[in-house]
Amino acid sequence: MSDFFLYLGVQLLLALAIKGVLVISHWKVSKPIELFFIAGVPAIITAMVSARWLA
Repeated sequence: MSDFFLYLGVQLLLALAIKGVLVISHWKVSKPIELFFIAGVPAIITAMVSARWLA
């Protein structure tokens, strides 16, 4: 159960980092692409890392 909160925390930190980069760099991206970057990319990275740890 603690792994769940670890992965959730990692996803939150990645999402905040990606959002910060988008804001600081003044990139103009459409809303669906921004939502994919903020929600999808951290989930994909976390899934890849956890699959590597569980293998």
